[in-house]
Amino acid sequence: MLAAQLKWAIATRCLRGESGAQSLIKARTTMRHLMQFLRQDASEVTSLLGRDLETWQLRLRSHLLARGTYRQRTVRTLVRSAPEGAKNYIQEDSKVCFFRQMYAMIAEELDPRNEYD
Repeated sequence: MLAAQLKWAIATRCLRGESGAQSLIKARTTMRHLMQFLRQDASEVTSLLGRDLETWQLRLRSHLLARGTYRQRTVRTLVRSAPEGAKNYIQEDSKVCFFRQMYAMIAEELDPRNEYD
């Protein structure tokens, strides 16, 4: 069920024109990591909404760290108010960002509330 939800989210992005060929190649690699995580650490969960996003992110980061595949990047950005004109920011691992995006799409789609509530 988890794999089906993630596949739906990716297909929906493609149908909306939000993902091009290059991003699909990256998504395929990312999905391999995510599916390994889901098989090993979430086999008892039947839906992504079975856990809140914070719990998923914590478990995913732990899984990636344990396998040595967690990658944060430092991004240097120009900021006028910074002492040297630039500031460093830590950017989250792309696999965690991708998972967060997929979770948000699925949560929005499966939200049982009326859109005016």
